[in-house]
Parts: sequence; structure tokens; C-alpha cells
Amino acid sequence: MNLISFLKENKENILKKWFKYVSETYQTNTSNFLINKKDPFANPVGSAIMKGLSAILDAVCGLVDKKELPPFIDPVIRIRAVQSFSPSESIGFILFLKDIIREKFYKERNKENFIKELLAIETQIDEIIFIAFGIYTECREKINDIKANELKDRTYKAFERAGLVDKTDKVLQ
Repeated sequence: MNLISFLKENKENILKKWFKYVSETYQTNTSNFLINKKDPFANPVGSAIMKGLSAILDAVCGLVDKKELPPFIDPVIRIRAVQSFSPSESIGFILFLKDIIREKFYKERNKENFIKELLAIETQIDEIIFIAFGIYTECREKINDIKANELKDRTYKAFERAGLVDKTDKVLQ
């Protein structure tokens, strides 16, 4: 059996383990909530994470084109980008898949073509990391724009209250 076939056949177990790893990047209370609340309406973050992971695994298995991933992984990246995660933590959860695959296939390492297949899969995961980083960068830029606009609005309103600008946006001298 080749690696891709094994991934397809074991998709549910791989996703369950991967989801657990991702959930554990959050604080204990949040992690427990993400893992234990199965209802997508009660746990929209957990649902978004699972959809993103599933789409990534499908892309690695060749079932989904990587170009179709952004709508699935964008919510996961966006959630992590606005939280207190560093850039590497925001997208690093994708790399957990490499660890899971290596762990699952450790006993297969001596089989013919295993290394070649593993490297091909890991290359695909690396390509997905680049997609995720692009999404993360866009999210952070948007957050910075929002913060800058809020600061500009607060400053303008303070100047307006102080009588330093008039309604036509002219600075008074």
C-alpha cells in the first residue's frame, strides 16, 4: 500500500489526532472546549478548524487542488491571526501533519519508495504552508489597517472636541 492510499483510508484517525494537536495549542479550557464540543453551532471555531484540516489533508492526498484551499484554511488562519499567536504559531499547526504521518508510517520506513513518497507529501505540505502564510499576512495587514483607522478616527474626534478642526476637515490655526 502506498502512502497516499494509507492516508485516504486512515483519514478520520489522522484528522482526529491532528485536531487534538491543534486544540492543544490553545489554553487548557479552550482546548477542552474545542475537543469536547462537537456541535458546529456551539463550537464554530472547532468546526472551522476541522474543515480546514480536512481540506488540507484532501489536498495532500490529491483529492482537492491546492488552489481551492484558501476558503477552507482562511477562517482558521484568521482566528489564529487575531489571537495572541505568533506568526509561526498561527500557521505552524499545518506542520503537525508531517509529524503524524511520520509517526504513522515509521514502521514502513524500510519499504521501497517510502522515502520518495514521504518527501513528495512533505513537499505538498510545505507548499500549503506558503498559501497559509499569504493568508496570515493579508489578515495581519487588515488588522493593522483597522487599528490605524481607529487611531486616526479617535485623534480626529479629539481634535474636533478641542476645537482644533472644523466640520469641513480643515485644521484651525
